[in-house]
Amino acid sequence: MKKASLLALAAGFGLILIALTLSGFSAQRISNDVKAINQKDLTVRQGTFDARGIQQVKTDVNDVKVVIKTQTDTSRVTVDYFETNADKFVVTHSGDTLSVGRKPGSQKHHFICFFRCISNPYSITIRVPANSVYAYNLMANNAPVAFENGGTLQTQAIHIVSSNSNVDMQRLAAAGTVYAQSDNGSIRLHDVTSSGTLTLESSNASNELVNVQAPAINSTTDNGSVLLHAVTTVNLTAHSSNASITLDRLTADHATLTSDNGSVEGSIIGAKEAYDLGITSDNGSITVDNTSYGESYRTEQNSRGKSVKITASNAAVNVNFVK
Repeated sequence: MKKASLLALAAGFGLILIALTLSGFSAQRISNDVKAINQKDLTVRQGTFDARGIQQVKTDVNDVKVVIKTQTDTSRVTVDYFETNADKFVVTHSGDTLSVGRKPGSQKHHFICFFRCISNPYSITIRVPANSVYAYNLMANNAPVAFENGGTLQTQAIHIVSSNSNVDMQRLAAAGTVYAQSDNGSIRLHDVTSSGTLTLESSNASNELVNVQAPAINSTTDNGSVLLHAVTTVNLTAHSSNASITLDRLTADHATLTSDNGSVEGSIIGAKEAYDLGITSDNGSITVDNTSYGESYRTEQNSRGKSVKITASNAAVNVNFVK
């Protein structure tokens, strides 16, 4: 038995070594990656572009944070970035688009980046005129994306895809749709308005909306909570799993809230009588305006003009209608 166990263990190590070899593992690669991640050969670069003619800002990078900031200089867009011997970027202005990407053939992923790159202190910082109205198409895999503008920044449509890190958006007024996706990272919106549909999709982290306005809001997160504080919309759809949905002075004509293995609680602005209500909770209680209703409460008549539908499982629903 002992000999068989040792043989199985040896075979397992052999398979691991084969897999590492196929993936490009080597002592030299680890050494190169440590050097690259520590940026020992780093050179700081800056690109400056005429702001006239730019209508879109686009990034397609990984393992490095993308930051949007505003500047008082209205005549140009400035891009601060870095280069190493193995990692180089290309910043271009073509047509109406300012683009930032890695140079073809540049090292795109470090073998040990999963452990270290997210904490990389260096970033790509794009400084746009404070009075600009650009569209943003930002992709940053394995790295965060953040709007760190001082005052309110006017934009066109915004499309953000990130992974293994957070997306932060603040003080934005979008004349178009807003879409943000982050796998294994939170999405946080503070003081954001949109004239189009606002969609947030995350997993293993939370969606946080504070003082957000849009005609339609769709928020979905797996294994994460949803916070809606001072949110104003016509149509709201929010879904969470294994976590809660929290409402704080929500204003919505139509709200559909679904939580698997998590509670739904908080406050909705308006009178209860103004809404058609359909609330169910499997294996959980329901409380509306401090009155308990078991596991189901319905006033649906399709005649009141507004509606709130809440479905929860294995947790409670507790909502209050407030002025």
